[in-house]
Amino acid sequence: METFIEILKFFVAIYDKTTPSIRFAYIFWILFVELYVFASALEKHNNLTKPRDKWMTNYHGTHYLFGRMIIIIIHCKLYN
Repeated sequence: METFIEILKFFVAIYDKTTPSIRFAYIFWILFVELYVFASALEKHNNLTKPRDKWMTNYHGTHYLFGRMIIIIIHCKLYN
């Protein structure tokens, strides 16, 4: 639990060092992602989604995680 608190303190410190416009962008994109997640969950719950006829592949999940980690590392290097 202490590790989680330390991680939160780290993100709060990065957030505090940013300008208000960047803070607004962070908040906007987090709300946008949450809206997307909840809307897709609502669609699945109400059976509003249609199954795909054709197999379509997306990028592997680690690709997205790797991109997020690069963004975090860049922010850390900029603000330290």
